Formats: sequence, C-alpha cells, structure tokens
Amino acid sequence: MQCIYCRNVLDHKNSSTEHIFPQSLGCPDDWTIDCVCRNCNNELGGTIERRLAGDSMEGLWRLQKIGSRSKKPIKHERIKIQIPDEGSYGEFRGIILFADFSQMDSVYMPAQVVMEKDSGAREHRLIEGMSDEDIKNIPGRFSLFAHNEFEYNQAVDRFKRLGKKFDELIQKLPQTAIGDDGKLEVEIEGILDVVIFRTIAKIGFNYLAKTQGREYTLRIKGTVLFF
Repeated sequence: MQCIYCRNVLDHKNSSTEHIFPQSLGCPDDWTIDCVCRNCNNELGGTIERRLAGDSMEGLWRLQKIGSRSKKPIKHERIKIQIPDEGSYGEFRGIILFADFSQMDSVYMPAQVVMEKDSGAREHRLIEGMSDEDIKNIPGRFSLFAHNEFEYNQAVDRFKRLGKKFDELIQKLPQTAIGDDGKLEVEIEGILDVVIFRTIAKIGFNYLAKTQGREYTLRIKGTVLFF
C-alpha cells in the first residue's frame, strides 16, 4: 500500500488514520481513510488544515457553531476583523480584533498602537509585529490598546523604554458600541489564498479516496501537490 500524497510505501510503523476533512470542523471519527502516512498526516494537519480551521471564514463558522479545542486566541493573516470606523465607537473605532478561540462567539483585542494623522484618519498596527525602530519612529499623537491591563502595561513599558511618551488611559468599550442583543458588531473581510485552496483540494482528494478507493487516487498523475 502507498500513501496517496507522497507515494511512499506504508507499513505498520508509518501508517495513520486520516479524516476526510479536519476534525476541528466536525469530521466524525468513522469517516476516515487508512492510506496516508503519518508524516503527511502530521505535516498537513499542522500547517494548511490549521489555517483553514482557525484563519478563515470557515474557522469563524466553526467557532460560532461547534467551538474550538485550541482554547486560545489565534493570530489572523487571512481574515481581518475590525470595529467599524464610526464615531459611535469612540476611541475604539477601527480597532483590530482576533477571534477568541478560548471561548465561543467572542473576540480578542491584540495589543496595538493607533496613530492619529493630521487628516483625522487613524492607522492601526499590531505591536507584536513592530520593531524597536518602528516604535521610535512613530510620529505625532498615538494611543495604545490591549485586551487586558496586564498586556496594556507590557506595551506601555516597552514604549517608555524606547523613549515614547503619551497619555496613559485604559478605556472600556463604550456602551453605544454594543447592540440591543448585547453583542458587538464588527466588520469581517476574508482572504482566499493558495493555503486555503490547497486545503480544500486536499479535502476533495480525500473524498475521492474514500468513495472511489485509494487505487483511483494513485492513478491520478501530479497529485503530490499539497506541500
């Protein structure tokens, strides 16, 4: 027997059970195939499938409908969540958010700096991705925001160490930003890139192996494309 991905020979030492689509998206344990090696299963599960499960519109659906086993906030690169840039949100307008996979139907506010431009526009940047030189070169007026007081104080200490001075003010989200149902309305933009397309292709390939048999997938040329 061969692995349908890498075509290496399978034996009792390197074979594994592969779910047709990710368990994180609800795939039942009886809907699997046994023609994938452990290396491919682990590699693809820890890379492209992880992106689909936590950094996609499907990942947000998962969080709302079936929850998450990761139990921690996930940094997003393919989905963009922000508070609308509207006056009713006060200083929080335009703030960047992450889906909070530690609990269902919740968001997480990563530490970020908001820079005020002369035109009144605001630029938001995540502090985690800023170098010390980036911080030193921040022009004009700015504010810091973070999910909790501990993370806020960490950001403040770093900015002070680099010689940046500003008015410290920990604010709470204004009640005008919360709807009658007690929820915050946010804007979400999704990006479809090669990682997501590869994951969808892998799911389709698994489905062929399940319904048509592994020999059918092994006869298809050019299938080792998932890496």
